[in-house]
Amino acid sequence: MSERSDSPDPDEIPHEAGLPPDAKPPADAPPEEPAPEGVTRPSVAPRSTGWREEAIGTALATAAVGIWLIVSPEALGYGPEDAAWNPVVCGVLVVVFSIARVIRPSISHFLALITFVIGAWLAVSAFILDAPIGGQWNQAGFGSIVAVLSLVGLAGIQRGRELNPR
Repeated sequence: MSERSDSPDPDEIPHEAGLPPDAKPPADAPPEEPAPEGVTRPSVAPRSTGWREEAIGTALATAAVGIWLIVSPEALGYGPEDAAWNPVVCGVLVVVFSIARVIRPSISHFLALITFVIGAWLAVSAFILDAPIGGQWNQAGFGSIVAVLSLVGLAGIQRGRELNPR
């Protein structure tokens, strides 16, 4: 009975000339054998795409917050003398700009900046304009969330620009 070893004979393993058998070729080295039919091998490291999903996710989350801002005056019982227009107008703008960020990635950096300004305005204006106490905290809280989500989206967009320069 022949003795069987779990490790293959190093002379039987194909390897780069001049490299020890256990060394791995550099990542940018050309492949030793052709790719299977229908499969292409990249000539360089593949570009990262996770940043795009992050940017889309933050834009959609921001749009969801914008929808809440639109309906919040009715849900929180703003009176006729209260500044119910502020969260409604800002919510509509947040939803429109957030959807535009998903549809038009070429201008998403600019739109994320505008959305940040809207969120900051909501957070500050909550205590300047006449709104019920629940409405003040609603606008301040959700305005802050809009601002933070916009900054996260901006960071993702910037990371995408660094990973995929044009």
